[in-house]
Amino acid sequence: MSIEGLHDVECPKCHSTHQFTIWQSMNTVIDPELKESVRNLSVFDFVCPSCGQTTPVSYEFLYHQMEDKLMIYLAFSEESANQFIESINVVASNPSGMIRKEMNKEYTFRVVTSQQELVEKLTIFDANLDDRIIEILKIFILKSFFEENSQEKNFDKNVHVTFAKGQIFEDDFILYLTKENEYIGETPFSKDYYDYLEKSFERVLKNEREKPFIVDRNWALSAFKTNSR
Repeated sequence: MSIEGLHDVECPKCHSTHQFTIWQSMNTVIDPELKESVRNLSVFDFVCPSCGQTTPVSYEFLYHQMEDKLMIYLAFSEESANQFIESINVVASNPSGMIRKEMNKEYTFRVVTSQQELVEKLTIFDANLDDRIIEILKIFILKSFFEENSQEKNFDKNVHVTFAKGQIFEDDFILYLTKENEYIGETPFSKDYYDYLEKSFERVLKNEREKPFIVDRNWALSAFKTNSR
């Protein structure tokens, strides 16, 4: 089910106070219109009825795309992320629990720490891709970037790689590189190369003892180490 609540928000421009809907959880089967508002981030926009000022409002919530067996939790703290993971594990440990049954049907659980990461995960899953393979591909792109740019001596954590769907062909994918929110490059890749990586890391992907909740750069670096053994 979807859970929402009304909260008072003060407009930073005219200082009038109005109620704004904040979601604790969203179920896209019950509220399908929320799918697009999450993807374009308008669900986080408070538009002041008095002056029209748009103000972003940040909040944690659970995005549940039930029709695709997908749950993504947006958490802004490690404590909050751990609480969500623990709650899923507790429910999943009950053999008669619904989530336990759904997990056996390949339910996907993810935890993200920013609105941008949430949108990226949804873009990846919308393209019917595995976010684990995309994170592995990002490591290849980063290594290539640092090798080609001698001024970048270290594996700079401030350089980010973001997945995007191309606009022309169905299997047209792009990885954008940014540093401190400034564009520094991009690399297109094909579904054929994605399939090659999937096969190359097949042992790692299939032999994971537990399904990962957090799939990011650290997860991908760990996958590289495991795959090289």
